[in-house]
Amino acid sequence: MIFTTKSSLATNQDKFMTTQESLVKLLAKIAKAQWNSKTQPVLLSNLPPLLAGDAPDYKDFLAGKSLKQFIKETEGNAGNQYTLIEHPTQRAKLAILPTGVTYDFPEAITTSEPTTANDRSSEKALVDFLKALKKLPPQDISDVHIPVSVLIKMMK
Repeated sequence: MIFTTKSSLATNQDKFMTTQESLVKLLAKIAKAQWNSKTQPVLLSNLPPLLAGDAPDYKDFLAGKSLKQFIKETEGNAGNQYTLIEHPTQRAKLAILPTGVTYDFPEAITTSEPTTANDRSSEKALVDFLKALKKLPPQDISDVHIPVSVLIKMMK
């Protein structure tokens, strides 16, 4: 039979976060370490695995909020050492960085030409045409033969 003392249990629990303040300190530590090593912010999507090592129960201290909400609420509190930043055009791209540091997300590189309203209407017309064909009985569909060149012309 193995007996553990109360003090040995307390030291095991001390390894894990116990308060929201600990979560705030851990977020600041992660943001600073990432900035010092890579000169980049930490994307929110990358935070859960980083938090899991030191704070596997961090969700318990969010009080039902999302991690983004928690960061927004705590970033401005006195002594907190991180700031939430958002990409100017991509709403889902969020990150934290140390307070006082500025960062601009790199511009997205587009390899294709932007689609115009005319392109979209041609595509819609083709899709509508194909949907209409789909409604035909199976024996009629087997008799329909449309050259690919015609379909491409319909896209233009």
